[in-house]
Amino acid sequence: MRPDNPNFRPCAIYHHRQWTNQPAVHVGHDAVGEGWGPILDELDHQFVMATGIGTDNHRKIEVLQIKEKFGGLRVYVNATQLTGAERIRVIEAIDRAEEKSFQTCEKCGSTEGVETRANKNGRFSRVVTLCQEHHEERDNLLPGQRLDLGNGNTIV
Repeated sequence: MRPDNPNFRPCAIYHHRQWTNQPAVHVGHDAVGEGWGPILDELDHQFVMATGIGTDNHRKIEVLQIKEKFGGLRVYVNATQLTGAERIRVIEAIDRAEEKSFQTCEKCGSTEGVETRANKNGRFSRVVTLCQEHHEERDNLLPGQRLDLGNGNTIV
């Protein structure tokens, strides 16, 4: 069912919901930083185009998990209701989004001076993708401090 809202936009990226009025980044995806929000919005658009969501004969795709792993975006979906061609388009869209995340700062979305690495001082082993400014901010964290990525997500 579609909500009666003039600002309604079909959205494929959701957690156990088929329709939402919120941008994709605000639908329970606080496991990644705000900088990757535009990547998720574009992925959402690709899902809508691939599956016909928003039309009367759309097929359902369920996003099971969105997270950061080894410095890159990971998106896991249940696409069992899709045709083979739709499934291929969805997988290709996910591949493009994941690749783009390695070229985009997870905190601010910058594509300038982006690097995927662990902390330079050796205190933190988690690999993240950040711009130079935010890598420096992370490198200078004191013990017990965390870098805020937005959406309530922090990293050491």
